[in-house]
Amino acid sequence: MSIMTCFLDRGQLGLGHRRDSGSNWIPNHIVSLSDKQIVQFACGAQHVLAVGGMELTVNAIQTYRHTIVDGCVYSWGNNEFGQLGLGHTDDVCTPTCIPGIAGISFVACGAEHSLAMRGLRV
Repeated sequence: MSIMTCFLDRGQLGLGHRRDSGSNWIPNHIVSLSDKQIVQFACGAQHVLAVGGMELTVNAIQTYRHTIVDGCVYSWGNNEFGQLGLGHTDDVCTPTCIPGIAGISFVACGAEHSLAMRGLRV
C-alpha cells in the first residue's frame, strides 16, 4: 500500500520531520505505513489518526463480526492538547501506535480532539 501526503507540516504529514520545505509541496510517501493495511484515516486541524487493517464479514442473520489484522490506531502531528492519545503533549512526526487500545473500528478527529469507537454499533 502506498500512502501519500503533502502540504503544510506540523508533524501531521507523518514524514519524520517538521520541515516546511519545497519537498512538502509535492506528494511524499509515508514510509512507516508502507507495510501496514490502513482502512481509515481521520484528519484534525493539525493531526491525523489511522486505523490499522480490519476484515469485516457479515453472516446470514446480519450480525457483524470483525477481525483485527493490525490492531493499532496510529496517531501523529500536533499534540498540544494530548489529542494523539499517547500520554504526553509532545508533537509526533511519524505514525505511532496508540498503546492500550484495541478493537477500534472507527476514528474521528475534531480540530484539537480525537475519538475512537470500539465495535461496530453506536
